[in-house]
Amino acid sequence: MAVLAVSVDDLQRAFDDLRQALETRDAASIVSATRAVRGAVEAINAGDIGSVGPEVRAKLEALAPEIDAARVQVNVAADRVRQRMARLAQSGVEAAAPMTYGR
Repeated sequence: MAVLAVSVDDLQRAFDDLRQALETRDAASIVSATRAVRGAVEAINAGDIGSVGPEVRAKLEALAPEIDAARVQVNVAADRVRQRMARLAQSGVEAAAPMTYGR
């Protein structure tokens, strides 16, 4: 159980780092933080969870809103990138189409 508590603490730190990286919008930091989250999750999955004590349960319940907030931030960032790509594609079509097909 102590190992699981340490793993949950690692997961908490990893999500804190991910939240900060998402706020800065630095791609390298986001990738690094995402790898840390993945590693923490894999450590928890690899362990023998068994029954979870009240301390670990409280930590996991406290972590749930952070996980959800990170999910929302990722979705917003992805939507922002999709919109930008669509605008760039549209401006490319408007700029290039007359030159290509206006012969």
